[in-house]
Amino acid sequence: MSGSAAPPPGNAPAGTDEVYSERLLPTPLMWLLAPAVGLALWFIFSAVHNMAGTVVALLGALGVAAALWAGSPVVRVRAAPEGVRWLHAGRARIEADYLGPARSLDVDQMQQAMGPQLRSDAYVCQRPWVRTGVQVPVIDPTDPTPYWLVATRFPERLVAALGQEHAN
Repeated sequence: MSGSAAPPPGNAPAGTDEVYSERLLPTPLMWLLAPAVGLALWFIFSAVHNMAGTVVALLGALGVAAALWAGSPVVRVRAAPEGVRWLHAGRARIEADYLGPARSLDVDQMQQAMGPQLRSDAYVCQRPWVRTGVQVPVIDPTDPTPYWLVATRFPERLVAALGQEHAN
């Protein structure tokens, strides 16, 4: 069985310790999209009825904010009490025993990794507002995925968390 099966979110055993966790939230500038959409909707619908415009504007702004939040994956490293450790990136996870040494990527390296160097069979968890990341080779011979490319604002911290996993 491949090590990169995608479980349902929150499918961690009780007593699992979180070694690293980060939600890939949009930048503050991206969050301005929610009130901008709300304002645009208010201008459109308040011409019909002021209260309708206000309600639609609030619902639209809340909907955009909820979509931005829901579309922001969580990157985490978890350690189970029995010693099994996992890298979670969005909805996918892989046991650390199936991973090689992680490499942090600065902005230029991430652009290259997401552009000309990207393999179509790699697992990618990336958001355009996160410009740095980590590349981790998959060493499971039964897994067709050559590596994971994971966006993170703190690549050194994620590499350190994965390095602790490999020390076991």
